[in-house]
Amino acid sequence: MSVNRLTTVGTMFALLLGLTMAVTVSISEAKVLKATCSPTKGLNATIKKAKPGDVVNVTGTCNENVVIPANISGITIDGQGLTTINAAGAGPFAVHVLGTDITLKNLAINGGSIAVYVTSGASAIIDNSTVQGASSIGINITHNSVARIVDSAIQNNGGCGVNVTEGSAARVGYRSHVDTQASPNAILNNQYGVCVNRSSNARIVGSSISNNALDGILIDTVSHADVSGNTIDGNGRNGMFVTRNSGINLGLTTGPAIFQAANATTANNVSYGIACSLNSYVEGPLGSVNGTSGATQFLNQCVNATVP
Repeated sequence: MSVNRLTTVGTMFALLLGLTMAVTVSISEAKVLKATCSPTKGLNATIKKAKPGDVVNVTGTCNENVVIPANISGITIDGQGLTTINAAGAGPFAVHVLGTDITLKNLAINGGSIAVYVTSGASAIIDNSTVQGASSIGINITHNSVARIVDSAIQNNGGCGVNVTEGSAARVGYRSHVDTQASPNAILNNQYGVCVNRSSNARIVGSSISNNALDGILIDTVSHADVSGNTIDGNGRNGMFVTRNSGINLGLTTGPAIFQAANATTANNVSYGIACSLNSYVEGPLGSVNGTSGATQFLNQCVNATVP
């Protein structure tokens, strides 16, 4: 082996050793930080102190607009079922996520024009939380961001319960692609249940998407969703509506059963179970998805590739 190759190997080994040591130090130094919200004390100051791997255990009522800056990564904010975050003042967001690998769990997040705003390349998990009462959107995932939403209630928001937009992605109702059981959400009483639009994608699994004022699921403007094992009923227009060069796959042909399971309707949606327009498509098993006007409506060069 040449001296140059030995030098290169030695350099790579040193880099790997350095990375390993850095990871070990990072894990070993992870801490549990505590925050108690009160009229004079909020959560933001504690978040700014958090390092990768840290858990911020918070209690109380936080009447503030919580911001997780872009330089914060790999932290968990755990409300322990004892914490409410209320958007305050003129701030438009109750929780604004700019960091990466951020977990929000066991929280009640209320109000703002958008209750949880995940943006600008951010990534987040919303776990076992309630997101409600926003004037516009419950959870907005935008500008090339990623979010996973599990075991949560997204309800009573003025626009979309969950909105995935501008090149973003969401996984709704499961934790991992090898899961055999869903981690279901209840997405209820919003204007729309889940919206996926502007070149975005989502996989929506095992959740209850019901009693929203318009469509339970809206896929729009060159976007795509895999939709399986959900109960989609009682919505004020269609159970699912796909339009403007978009597509829906109703389950996959391989993988764990939760990704193959058909969707169901218990109480009819007001219009159709699935409606399609403007050069879009729907493919896969219809299950029992239905509406008062019928199971499906396909218009304007839509492709009907559904099966019973």
